Amino acid sequence: MILTLSLLSIPIIARGVASASVGRERLSLNTGWRFSLSTTRPDKLVYDRRPDVPSQDDLTILKPWILPDVPFVQGGYNDSTWETINLPDDWAIKGPFYTGGNAPVKGGMGRLPIQGVAWYRRKITVIPEDESKLIYLDIDGAMSYAMVWLIGNLVGGWPYAADEAELFLNNKSQGRIEKGASNYRFRWDKIAYQPGQLSVLTYKNGEPWANSTVRTTGEATQVRLVADRTTITADGSDLSFITASVLDRNGGVVPRANNTISFSISGPGEIVATDNGNPADMTSFPSPKRDAFNGLALVIVRSKTGAPGQVIVSATATDLAAAQVTLTTQ
Repeated sequence: MILTLSLLSIPIIARGVASASVGRERLSLNTGWRFSLSTTRPDKLVYDRRPDVPSQDDLTILKPWILPDVPFVQGGYNDSTWETINLPDDWAIKGPFYTGGNAPVKGGMGRLPIQGVAWYRRKITVIPEDESKLIYLDIDGAMSYAMVWLIGNLVGGWPYAADEAELFLNNKSQGRIEKGASNYRFRWDKIAYQPGQLSVLTYKNGEPWANSTVRTTGEATQVRLVADRTTITADGSDLSFITASVLDRNGGVVPRANNTISFSISGPGEIVATDNGNPADMTSFPSPKRDAFNGLALVIVRSKTGAPGQVIVSATATDLAAAQVTLTTQ
């Protein structure tokens, strides 16, 4: 089976992770890409006018905005005339530099030719033995209106960026500001800390664009377990990655929690590793105990060969309510 990956307007590094017959395998996809740059915007994307949608899941409204009417994203497109490149790649820094007083790009961007729409394409061959297995695609470093398609299907993207933002602290406006021509961030420099809720609402062309909210957390009261996959293959190789979160009574992750979490398992599975993302933590990976780091930890569970059934993974920590998650091996 051949998969075609199309990426729009991004300096990128790409990595693939495939589950092969000998276990989990990590493969680099940094070679053999095709590249095309257009300075005219052939994709008809209206980048700067996001539609007003009640939910991110409302694809009937979002699709016409984010799906370009071009053949580049389709699996059968002939890209043989495109440039062959390897990643990492940043088309905007290749030059040549603009010169003269009327250059469209001034010194703030190094007089580099950054305008245009760039496309990256790559074909990925999946061997028959892996067609029924789970494959992860990791696109690292995608930026500036990046969008990703797989065989004509949009699988991700990053629409960028708003031109106004309003900050709310405990539902009280702290001011609506405009992004300057040479600014890449919105800043409110005179806001005194208060516990509670901090929200931001951004605008593009005067219309709501995106919003985000963070809340102050309280004392840690419980552990939560969430598995990336609750059904795995009973082949002795398949894995489930389970995130352990230390939460307050309202379900918010406590960002400074470092409680020691003990993991246990019952059923046809085994704990093969724990981790927390802390580079200073020298605890052995196979240890069933792990300190939370910024309120989070990870436990990795592997199936047993020819042993289908239910696997129960438990997490306990002193003074915190315990948690369980159930996996099925088949």
